[in-house]
Amino acid sequence: MLGLKVQDNADFGAEIIRRVREHEGLSRVELARTLGVAASTIGRHVDSLVGAAYFTETIEPTKEAGRPPPRLRPNPSRGCFLGIDFHASHVFATAVDFAQNELLRMDRPLDGSKGSDAVVEELKRIMREMIAQTKLPVLAAGIAAPGRVDSRRGAVVEYAYIPGFENVPLAAKLGA
Repeated sequence: MLGLKVQDNADFGAEIIRRVREHEGLSRVELARTLGVAASTIGRHVDSLVGAAYFTETIEPTKEAGRPPPRLRPNPSRGCFLGIDFHASHVFATAVDFAQNELLRMDRPLDGSKGSDAVVEELKRIMREMIAQTKLPVLAAGIAAPGRVDSRRGAVVEYAYIPGFENVPLAAKLGA
C-alpha cells in the first residue's frame, strides 16, 4: 500500500510519476496494482498527468492474445534535469530529459585560481549553454559543490582550493 492519502494530490501525482519512470512504463491497471489503489482513482490522476504532458500513452504489440493495454511512458519533451559537479580544476555536467535519456554531457577544465566570482560565472555560462543545447524547459538542477556545504541555505560555507569561496550562496546565484 502506498501510505499516502489520495487527497494529497501533489504527493500522489509525484508517486505516480516516480513509479512509471522506475518501471519504464506501466499500464493503468499495473500502476493501480503497484500503488494499491482503485483503477478509477488512477484514471483521474493519470488523465491529468497525460493532459499536462508528463506521460504519453502507447499501445505496444505483445505476443499475448487480445488487445494490449496502453502503456504510460514518461514524455521526454516535458523538460529536462541538469546536474553539475565541480571542484577547483574541473566541471562535470549532464542533462537528462524527463524520460531519463541522457541529452548531453560536459567535462571541462575550470580555473579555480581566478576566485569565487569567476567560478560562479563559469558555472552560470555552462548552465546557459546546457539549456540552449537541450532546448527543453529545466524542471530542476542539482549542484554538487565541494568543501563544507550548508544544504539548507544552498551555500558553500568554505572551500579552500578556490580563493574567496566562503559563504557563497550558490543556489541563489545559480538558480536565477
